[in-house]
Amino acid sequence: MIARSPPTESPTAAPEALRFAPRVHEQLLSGCESCHGPEGFAGSSRYVASTDPGQHLRSVSPLVVPGSAATSVLYQRAKGEAHAGGAVWEPGSAELELLGQWINAGAQGPVPEATPVASAPVPSSPAANPPAQPSPAPNPHGANPHGANPHAGISLGTYPVFGSLSLNGRFDLNYERRNYNDHPFQSEGVNALRSYHQFLFLTRQSATDPVTLTLEMLSLQFWEVGVRVSPEAWPVKVFAKGGKVLVPFGGDPLFHHSYGGLAGFDQKVLPVVFAREGLTVNVQRRQGPLTLSGDAYLIAGYQLRTADAVLNLQSDFAPLDETRLGIGARLGASWGPVSVWYSPYFNSLGFGRRLFLQALDVAVWRPRGVPVLERFSLGAGLLRADVSGGEAEGYGGPGADYYHFASYLQLRFHPRDWLYLQYRQGLRTFGNRRGLILDSTDLTRDDGSTHNVGAVARWRGLSAGLFHYWNLEKADEVPDDFTRLVVALEF
Repeated sequence: MIARSPPTESPTAAPEALRFAPRVHEQLLSGCESCHGPEGFAGSSRYVASTDPGQHLRSVSPLVVPGSAATSVLYQRAKGEAHAGGAVWEPGSAELELLGQWINAGAQGPVPEATPVASAPVPSSPAANPPAQPSPAPNPHGANPHGANPHAGISLGTYPVFGSLSLNGRFDLNYERRNYNDHPFQSEGVNALRSYHQFLFLTRQSATDPVTLTLEMLSLQFWEVGVRVSPEAWPVKVFAKGGKVLVPFGGDPLFHHSYGGLAGFDQKVLPVVFAREGLTVNVQRRQGPLTLSGDAYLIAGYQLRTADAVLNLQSDFAPLDETRLGIGARLGASWGPVSVWYSPYFNSLGFGRRLFLQALDVAVWRPRGVPVLERFSLGAGLLRADVSGGEAEGYGGPGADYYHFASYLQLRFHPRDWLYLQYRQGLRTFGNRRGLILDSTDLTRDDGSTHNVGAVARWRGLSAGLFHYWNLEKADEVPDDFTRLVVALEF
């Protein structure tokens, strides 16, 4: 079905409906916050939904062309065009009609509380002066794959061939107390000053061109060229990408997985940046409040160094000139604030050995309207990597097959939209013999668990967080607990 253009109405026809707050604001929260909330799974895109109408409008404004819903990125994404989540509202629905009416009527902001509408002119909204060209579309992966970003980045304009370009980035500085057990005031602890993120992202997305580009510019950690495959009229949306792609594995659509209790650059299970040369295809279908998605991918995969080596999931990738292909998928479903993903992956490792990697992830994002629970978000996941086979070549078989296991549970309390408190824990064990829940005969300092508490405050693109980590080894306990104070800038 081709979406019809919503009718243009006079701004005086329905003053409340044609202002951002309360109706448009509340409608966007209902349809978008579960993914695009500040800590949602698309919260790092250019569009971030906020319960504060003013902050929400500042994120919306770069995505609309006042007076023209048909050319507004927000309206196009809402009806499913080049939107990783499919159609938010189906063409012809009252919700999509309301959004179109608001944009066509000038995309006006909320009524000022202290100024009666009838007796004073309405101040200009941030979107009163539209740009000469439509704003770039939100990046399906997020312009910043390392955390929420309430800013639209830096628009570089629209160019022939190159299309609409924008820059986003993240930079941080961390003061740490490391190499102690239990508490940071141990005399053997050391101080460290580190920077983990120096990332600058170039994004090409146009409201009318289905071809996209996402490129990490400073170190080329990843780059993706994407294209929308499905015609606009299809109820199912299909996207394809190629390059050094972010592997769609696990609940995090980016690459800071939490398996084992540690995330980001502390990760000990999967690669810190899980990006490999390959191809991905994504399919989405939205039916009312239910969204279904599926990813299939083919990448340059893992390879065993020697026949009897224990596979390291972080580093044992085959060289590109001796590529061993890995094939995987990610199946997801979301209903309101609840999302579930199952991720299988298969790779021939050489020597007759093979890897079957799988994960199950669940997330619950602040269920609105539920007292107390609407202040909490939850994430949990399990990962298992089985290495088996090789009997014909004289390797593997009973007693030699093994698996890695990792889990995480993360709970956040959001007393304010700009503040959250976090507790996260996870378990990781490596090289467990098949058939045993925990192989106690082969425990090392790599096997263990992590418990983490922290608090993070955000103000626009600036954030500050304080975290404490307890790392508990299953054997050979070492002084590796740490405390971290991080200040980060995102744009």
